[in-house]
Amino acid sequence: ERIDFPRARGEIGVLAAAFRTMMDNLRAAQAEALVQARRAFLGEVAANIAHEVRTPLSVLKTSAQLLARQELPPAEQRQLAMNVAAEVDRLNGVVTNLVDVARPRPVQYRTELLVDVLDRAVSFFRPQAVKLGVEISRGEWDRSVRFHGSADQLHQVFLNVIQNALQAIDGPGSVRIDCHS
Repeated sequence: ERIDFPRARGEIGVLAAAFRTMMDNLRAAQAEALVQARRAFLGEVAANIAHEVRTPLSVLKTSAQLLARQELPPAEQRQLAMNVAAEVDRLNGVVTNLVDVARPRPVQYRTELLVDVLDRAVSFFRPQAVKLGVEISRGEWDRSVRFHGSADQLHQVFLNVIQNALQAIDGPGSVRIDCHS
């Protein structure tokens, strides 16, 4: 069979051009997919940051409103002031964690009493619960239960759970917290 080289070269050139176009289109689609994935990731990060910041801001606002009334006994005022200071520290921790994303530090794991972390979270939300007409009650609390982990991370988990419970009640009601092995 006879091959017409100029014609064959022309067909190969067309195929090569089509292949190059297809590869360029594929690269462009991959680049766009990467941009979309980065945007989605940044959106998730922003949502998580907002969630981490809103909880302490909510408690700070409620505590400030209660302190402004000046009707509270001095012991409760001191507790609210301590809660405010703790929440400022926690917000500072959120900001520090954002800065440390590029240079992460190891999490500090220790053996801790679970009720200490839980009690801190309950105390944190007590003023807001009172304002909402919600009673946060303690069920059974086994003061001997220990865990090995990060008290700060577990505290954040408890804060999120209690905040979700307060939001779910949406009005007067009660939240009961048990702690046992």
